[in-house]
Amino acid sequence: MGRHANGAQPTVSLHDRIGWQSTADGRLARISDALCVLLGQDRATLAKKTMRQALVPPSEWRPWRTGIGAMLGQRRPIVDHLHSIEIDGVPRWLNISAMPAFDAEGRYRGYRGTIADVTDRVLTPGQIEQSALRDRLTGLPLHAEFVSRLTQRCEAARAQAEPGIALVLIHFRRLQAINTELGHATGDILIGELVERMQGAFTGCDTGRLGSGRFGVIVPLSSSEDTSQLLIRIAHAKRIIEAPSKLLGIRLTTLTDIGIATFPAQAGVSGDLLRRADLALAYAQKEMGRLPCLFHPDMEAESRQHIRMGWELEQSIANDALLVVYQAIFDVRSGKAAFVEALVRWPHPVHGTLGGGDIIAAAESTGYTDALGLYVLRRACREVIGLPYAIDLSVNVSPSQFDAGDLPEKIAEILADTGFPGNRLIVEITENICLRVSADTQDQLRRLRDLGVRLFLDDFGVGFSSLIYLNQFDVDGLKIDGSFVQSLLDRGKAKAIVSAIARLAHDLDLSLTIEKVENEAQSRWLADHGIVWQQGYHLGRPCPIAMLPNVLDAGYPPNTPD
Repeated sequence: MGRHANGAQPTVSLHDRIGWQSTADGRLARISDALCVLLGQDRATLAKKTMRQALVPPSEWRPWRTGIGAMLGQRRPIVDHLHSIEIDGVPRWLNISAMPAFDAEGRYRGYRGTIADVTDRVLTPGQIEQSALRDRLTGLPLHAEFVSRLTQRCEAARAQAEPGIALVLIHFRRLQAINTELGHATGDILIGELVERMQGAFTGCDTGRLGSGRFGVIVPLSSSEDTSQLLIRIAHAKRIIEAPSKLLGIRLTTLTDIGIATFPAQAGVSGDLLRRADLALAYAQKEMGRLPCLFHPDMEAESRQHIRMGWELEQSIANDALLVVYQAIFDVRSGKAAFVEALVRWPHPVHGTLGGGDIIAAAESTGYTDALGLYVLRRACREVIGLPYAIDLSVNVSPSQFDAGDLPEKIAEILADTGFPGNRLIVEITENICLRVSADTQDQLRRLRDLGVRLFLDDFGVGFSSLIYLNQFDVDGLKIDGSFVQSLLDRGKAKAIVSAIARLAHDLDLSLTIEKVENEAQSRWLADHGIVWQQGYHLGRPCPIAMLPNVLDAGYPPNTPD
């Protein structure tokens, strides 16, 4: 929450008109404490958002773009626009007015406007009270009511010397995509079915809806039940909830991420219990929800470190203190580089030089992945365009960079500023981006291709649904995950899988690259099976831009297939 200098939180009354401003690129600017309170978000979070991101969940971006979003895009005045929003799980109605602003030369400078909470003018007092406590679709308690029940259950367990409780947080994946592709009515039916299963799997337990796809369950613990038995019980519930559904003649499987924390063993008060279950849920999401995840104290220490390093990363980006290095992908038939991949390194004063995984973890902790990705892209385009000869460039794009809906425009701006040709840029996307499949995501990918940018599907072969996404998305190439290379020469299935992917890429006329090639035997086998674009330490390590011309000039000894 935004706060005054003395630490007191400002009071915002119903109907108070609060000023807001946006920059020419749509970002919120001059964010007041009152606006932070009204929207239930802190200043640092709002400063990274557009008005759309601040007011609309991703599942509702399409209607926004045809309503008030269209007015903003056309720079038209907005007068008393009524907008519904959930703030901390409670439905509210906002009145928005704004005018476009231009400077003396007629250049567009953003919007200047006001926003007010007018919920009581739209809903009756009884509806307001009910909507603050109960979800209209499922009838479940919302966040505030659920937390109140959680506190009561913790206090009762302590007073009566009971074994305690487990807080189970459940996140349903792909609800946003289902809402977008099949409609909110279908999504609502699916949520109702999932909630019914959840309540059946956790019979007699308090449940609540904590967000659009996020639910909580308070599970009483048994004195005879240890941690492993608890995890087995929740894993069984997970299987029940994830059973396929059939709606509109379509078989839908909704996967879950589950985080767990226990009282009093892992938290002495309800606030800590909720926070630690949240941490466990975040870890489950990183692991793509394969198993329920129980909180461990190391998660808290790691989270604090990531947050601290996230702040330090912001400063390093602002000071242009990160390093961008380049690893060549060679065509082993000719020995020449096909393209280079931009990778980021962080010379940290305490932890030494950090690689991409650590940097991304730090960026995610402070919501800075978008800024990091654009920084690397701009720096790489500027450096590679300055080389004495043309070479194509690939960069990785994180799923969160698609959230704002304007990634193609940001990339177009960088290409224009640096003079780097769009047809020499390769954007590598992962299955995590594909998991967010929606009309908006597909539209952004189409707009990227309109710039001449090529799209490669990274880490191909390790996801649950790679072939499905290959059918849904129009991509130009595949990069086979390096985990297959490590076992390539062992007896096993890796050879068959890699050979099958090579045939698939050939049949679909897609470029094909493989990473983490570590020795000549691997390289030779891959070349013999038609995979000639190879990347890995065996062919060349990442290097700074100053050394890249020498690497490209030297090439790689041609590897002629037998």
